Amino acid sequence: MTIIRAIAFLLHFTLVPAAFGQLITYRVKEESLKTPIIVYITGLLGSWGVFYLLFAVLEWHQNWITFNEIVTGCFTGLSIAYSAICLIAVVAAAILYFKKRKQFTGDTADYLKNTADDYRKNKFTFIYLGIFILLVAIQCYFAFGYEINEWSYDDYDYVVSSLDTLDKDILANTNIVTGAPQTMLEKRAVASWTTYISYLAKVSGFEVTTICHTIMPVLLLLVAYAVYFWISGLLFKEIDNRLIFMDIFATALMFGQYSHYSLTFRMLCTLWQGKAVLFTISVPFLLAYYIKLYSEDIDNGCILPLIAVSMGSTSLSAMSMMVVGLVVVLTWVAMSIYSKKPQSPRYLIAGMTGPIFQYVFYQLIVLLLEDMQGHWPQHFNRSREKSWWYRWFG
Repeated sequence: MTIIRAIAFLLHFTLVPAAFGQLITYRVKEESLKTPIIVYITGLLGSWGVFYLLFAVLEWHQNWITFNEIVTGCFTGLSIAYSAICLIAVVAAAILYFKKRKQFTGDTADYLKNTADDYRKNKFTFIYLGIFILLVAIQCYFAFGYEINEWSYDDYDYVVSSLDTLDKDILANTNIVTGAPQTMLEKRAVASWTTYISYLAKVSGFEVTTICHTIMPVLLLLVAYAVYFWISGLLFKEIDNRLIFMDIFATALMFGQYSHYSLTFRMLCTLWQGKAVLFTISVPFLLAYYIKLYSEDIDNGCILPLIAVSMGSTSLSAMSMMVVGLVVVLTWVAMSIYSKKPQSPRYLIAGMTGPIFQYVFYQLIVLLLEDMQGHWPQHFNRSREKSWWYRWFG
């Protein structure tokens, strides 16, 4: 039974991101923008973005029809809807694969052959690779075995919010300190990361604390290193230089300053938290991805991947609307200055989709929560009698 639960959990970090990534990047023309790491990370963030959209719709519905008693069931509805979408994505990706399996097989074979040839060019490459694997293995070991005892000051919020969602079948409604209903902090109500952890717990049957303090740190650490390995390819052409960079980077992390504001702490101590995922995985990938996009010809096929990455990034934390927005805008400005002409606004608009959506959602949730808490004047004209959908969906 434990094996079945583990498989159910791992599917959301293997097959599901691969399926979403294949569908999202299908129209991308440039092959260098369709490497396995890009497809996977885009699919992972894209799946979180889809979950975020469903979360926003169902949370708004739940709060709109909440008057006195707590309305339950929306988390179950979210879990069913998202699982169905994941299944559809996997089936669609499988159909796409079998439709063009010869092309996919040929591209994969060429990629593996070119990679193998790069590794054979220098006899020291495998030594550098072995050192890197050893360093990552050590970090994964400590992440799995010792982060169970690492309780950050934010865990009273992250872990408790996930448990509350799972136990009460509600979405961002209860104050996690007092337990009072309809008093959730707005910044938690507009981010779906803790609810996503609840979903993983519901699907797999694992405890929330087990997911946060043992499983997620290992998986997300591997994802983070995949992102940095891809970024190293933008900095260095030769594979041996890339591996030397990764060896130095991994070593520096292990001996970095363990401050709450350092990359070391976020990556090696609290990687299950939304802000940590944002700053160690999402933002580095988004920044490098944008620079890579602007170095190629403008391609409308890249707009959907940008939207997916933007939405997935903003699902992690309320801070995302500011951080992701700054990354998108400043990168556009920097690349415009570098090329001595304004870059196409298409990528800029696509990248701002997530921050704009979260900002609008945040403003609406603030007003709706004030109505739910009995503030005056009332911002929305809602009642049992006027909300006709209450009888059908309440």
